[in-house]
Amino acid sequence: MKFLVAANDCKNLEAYLLQVLKLGPRKELKIAFLDKKILLNGKPARRTSLIQTQDQIEIKTSRLQTKNDFQIIPNPEINFVIIHEEKDFIVVNKPAGLHSHPQSTQETDTVLNALVAQYPNAAKNFRKDRPLEGGLVHRLDQGTSGLLVCAFTQEKFDELSKLWKTKKEPSKVTKIYWAKVERMENLNSKKIPAGKITLYLAHDSKNSSKMNVYFTKPDKIKSWEAVSLIYPLKAKNEVLIQIETGVTHQIRATLSALGFPVKNDSLYAKASHLKTKSIAPNIEPLSALEQKKLANVAQSIDRSPTETNGFFLHAIYLSFSSLELQAPFL
Repeated sequence: MKFLVAANDCKNLEAYLLQVLKLGPRKELKIAFLDKKILLNGKPARRTSLIQTQDQIEIKTSRLQTKNDFQIIPNPEINFVIIHEEKDFIVVNKPAGLHSHPQSTQETDTVLNALVAQYPNAAKNFRKDRPLEGGLVHRLDQGTSGLLVCAFTQEKFDELSKLWKTKKEPSKVTKIYWAKVERMENLNSKKIPAGKITLYLAHDSKNSSKMNVYFTKPDKIKSWEAVSLIYPLKAKNEVLIQIETGVTHQIRATLSALGFPVKNDSLYAKASHLKTKSIAPNIEPLSALEQKKLANVAQSIDRSPTETNGFFLHAIYLSFSSLELQAPFL
C-alpha cells in the first residue's frame, strides 16, 4: 500500500497512520515498525518520524487494514465454559493457550471468535480505537486462563469499563489470580514475600512485548504504578495475587522481580527485565480485611492443576457490582 501525506494536524507518522488513514490494529502497526515494513520516502521509518505534506508512505505488510475492513470471524469449533450470563454481558472461563481476541482479521482461534459464533453482539465495536476486541471489557494474556468478561451492548460495556478503570481512581473490581511459581536462583529469594507490593512497569525499548520493572519511579521514562497483594499459599510454590491496578504483564513481571517467575513463563524466567537500582520493592503488610478476602479464596481451592497449555496463572476470582464469581481450574 502506498499513500501520499495530505495536509493534516498530525506531527508524527504513527499518529497519521492511526488517525488519518485509520490503519490498524495498533499491535500490528507496532510490529510493522519494528520489522521495518513501513517506509517514509523510501526509508524504514520510526513511529515518531516527523511527516510533512507530500511525503510518501509505503506499507509492506498485508496484516494492516483500515478500520472499516475489520471483522471478527465466528468460530463455532472452540468450546468455552460459561461462569455467569445475563442479557447484556457474559463471563466465561478462558482456557490457557488461546488469545482473548484476534490480533488481525485472519486470526480465528480466540475466545472472542468463539463467543461471536453464539453471541453475534460480542463482535460490536464498543471501543472505537480497538475494533478487534469487540465487547471484551478486559483481556487476559494468551497463556493465562480464567475469568473473562464480555459485554453485548454499548451501555453495559461503558458501565463495566468504568468499574475496571484504574488510571484516575481505584478499580471497583476485585481481581484475584492463582499462580504456581518457580524460584529464580540468581536473585537468592528464599520464600515468597507476603504483603502489598508497589512497583513501576515500563515498556522495554527493544522488545515491545516485554515490561521492565523498577522498584522506584524512573525518571524520564513513561511508567505505570503496579500495586499487587501477595498471599503465599500452604501448597509449595503457589500464591494468590490480588491486583489493584491493571498494568500489562503486572503479575508476571512482579512475581519475577521478587524472584519467583510464573511457571512456564519464559519471557520473565530471568531477571533481565529488572532495571531498578533499589535493593528491594516497597512491601507493606496486608490489612486484616485483605488477608480475610484472600484466605477465603484460598480455602475454596480444592485442587491445583498439574499441567496446562499456557502459564500456571489463572484468573480465579472476580467481584464487581453485586456479583462474586470464581472460576474452577480447567
